[in-house]
Amino acid sequence: MDTFALKERVASFIQEHRMLAPGQKLLVAVSGGPDSMVLLHLLRELAPRFKVKLHVAHLHHGLRGKEADRDLTHVRDYCKNFKIPFISKRVDVRGIARRKRLSLETAARMARYERLSHFASRVGATAIAVGHTADDQVETFLMRLLRGAGGRGLGGMQPVRRAGELTIIRPMLRTWRSEILSLAKVYRVGYRIDRSNRDIYFFRNRVRHRLITHLQKEYSPQIKEILRRSAEILGHEHAFVHDEAARHLRRLAKVRGARIVLPLRRLLTLAPALRAELLRIALGELGAEVSPGYGDIDAVLDLCKGHRGAKQHHLPGGVTASREYGKLILSARANTRAGDYEFPLEDGLELRCPPFILRFRFSTLAKATLRRLRKKPVKLAEAWGEEGAQCWPLIEHISLDRLKGEKILVRNRRPGDRFTPFGMRGTKKLKRIMIDEKLPSPLRAVVPLIVCGDEIIWLPGYRIADQYRVTPSTRRVAQVSVEKAGGMW
Repeated sequence: MDTFALKERVASFIQEHRMLAPGQKLLVAVSGGPDSMVLLHLLRELAPRFKVKLHVAHLHHGLRGKEADRDLTHVRDYCKNFKIPFISKRVDVRGIARRKRLSLETAARMARYERLSHFASRVGATAIAVGHTADDQVETFLMRLLRGAGGRGLGGMQPVRRAGELTIIRPMLRTWRSEILSLAKVYRVGYRIDRSNRDIYFFRNRVRHRLITHLQKEYSPQIKEILRRSAEILGHEHAFVHDEAARHLRRLAKVRGARIVLPLRRLLTLAPALRAELLRIALGELGAEVSPGYGDIDAVLDLCKGHRGAKQHHLPGGVTASREYGKLILSARANTRAGDYEFPLEDGLELRCPPFILRFRFSTLAKATLRRLRKKPVKLAEAWGEEGAQCWPLIEHISLDRLKGEKILVRNRRPGDRFTPFGMRGTKKLKRIMIDEKLPSPLRAVVPLIVCGDEIIWLPGYRIADQYRVTPSTRRVAQVSVEKAGGMW
């Protein structure tokens, strides 16, 4: 094998995907196995060409006793010999797997990337290089195919992946393990052998040692290259779908921090693949810790196609999807309701009612002044909704004659609240009024109430209570207004 040609192929792959930039600090994840040791060897030789500074990170998983200790020593000695900054950490993967009810493979992967991110931050690296190969790509393709994946999963690992402020790069993703072993032999790159890689208890090892061997023998000696190429093609196709879905999300979504609102009718006109990818992107932007599976996306789409009324579906990672009067609302937290509060209504009072900061105004008026004032008619859902800016400030005029020295208060909604809006006989549950007015459920705990004792005087954005309306016989009048002092999203 022409080892010089292999090094140049890796260099070209790095350039093709713009993996490195001059002056960059690069953290290289090195386990001590052949793949990562050859990666470190190649990057050490290419670092002057790309003008990058290398740091090496090693993670001790605590799974293989003295064997793992020797892996750590091997990597540390290599770095010491070539004067490469080295950092390591021991992690209790078994404990993580037990606490989070994960497989050892999944727990190890999660711990690895979490710790690598910490290492990168510590040394000031903006990219992390990992030693995944073309063989790993084929194995991943088959594992995901057998588990049931779409274009996104079958597209396999990408040469460059953004992870927040970090970039994960895979310089050897088109390099076969046989080439790596040949280079290690020619240049005498020492490495450690992880005997657990032969243990067919692990799914990946069964795919590697049994399934691929069978496919090569029974179907095609070139099956690995065929599957690698298929994964690459599907990756390109999914990238196109992703970009299109992101464009539609920017066009359709109203984003309010931890809340994304989508119009159902327009969402459902998109092609199925775009709809699904749009939802995945939206959930990712909300910070969902767990990527939603096919079943979750399907459940949200079923929710979108449902009948009238509000329904919800809880997704992995603490995100809730709800259908509210023609809109799909994705929220990264439970419906907004903090502890109960109650404050005297004073001019200039400010309250945090997430997602709003509200300011209250209170003043007394002469009745002659009241005749010259006209309030804009508003609807509750419109006033507190996404497009209600033209309704603000919310203003009402209250008869003070009924108060008899009692204080006017501002408080949040309480279970069992009832209200007698102007023009209605008898009382009605406040919750039923909000539902009838089509106020989305996440906002029902946000709208503050103006009260006196046990009586609701005014539901801002709706009508005043019948008994507090201003009449020709009213002697004392107050103007109460609510304005947005700012947003918390």
